[in-house]
Amino acid sequence: MMLSSVRDTADLNRRPLTVEAALKLLQDKLWLRWFGKAANDLQRESNSDRFFLIDSDPLVLKSVYSSPDYVDSEGRWTVNYGSYMGGIIQGALQSMDFEAEVLSYHQPEPDKPHQSLFVISFSKHVWDRERRIKK
Repeated sequence: MMLSSVRDTADLNRRPLTVEAALKLLQDKLWLRWFGKAANDLQRESNSDRFFLIDSDPLVLKSVYSSPDYVDSEGRWTVNYGSYMGGIIQGALQSMDFEAEVLSYHQPEPDKPHQSLFVISFSKHVWDRERRIKK
């Protein structure tokens, strides 16, 4: 994080004020610095305040070889090895003053065996602040 702020100080010296700005910073700039590429997708759930950050091939899972104890009969992992990435997301958002809960899910697809989904739910006071800012 410190090295990334040395490289691109103009973008990272301003704290984002809106939820969308914070998530866009996370998806494009911070994810790139942390994992070498931007996150694949950022979506908002319809009629909800939840967001989904998707990484189809997380860097941290490329070298994970699961113990047979943690693989089901279909060869899928029963433990989410990328869950600490959710902690990184949550910590980054909290450091920007966007209190949130982040849940991590391993969502493999045939062509994306390591795909991970991070579900982000912001606290009520974050949405209250968002409404005040947009007035």
